[in-house]
Amino acid sequence: MWSSSAVLLAASVIGVGAWASRPGLTSPLGPVVDLGYAAYAGNSTSPAGQPNSTVTFYGGIPYVQPPLGNLRFRTPKDLDETYNPNRTVVDARSWGPTCVQQPAKEGVGVEGN
Repeated sequence: MWSSSAVLLAASVIGVGAWASRPGLTSPLGPVVDLGYAAYAGNSTSPAGQPNSTVTFYGGIPYVQPPLGNLRFRTPKDLDETYNPNRTVVDARSWGPTCVQQPAKEGVGVEGN
């Protein structure tokens, strides 16, 4: 089952791709989505079972600040989305780092059998 974070990320990537795929920064890595405060290079690929179709994947795009230092175990903080004229293209052709979590155990937050 998809976690709410994965669904939110997928929806964000689709929305960002539709909104921000305009001329601007380019990269030899792949298609670029320019958000104004950051730019990401994606990976054009065919989805499983759809050999004649192409989608662009952008992985590892943050939607909140990373939980480091005084942000650890706190409510997530919004990204700084201030326009950055000196932004560079970030390689987003694969998934970003995963969040460490304890494996689910039956009876502790796990539904169904």
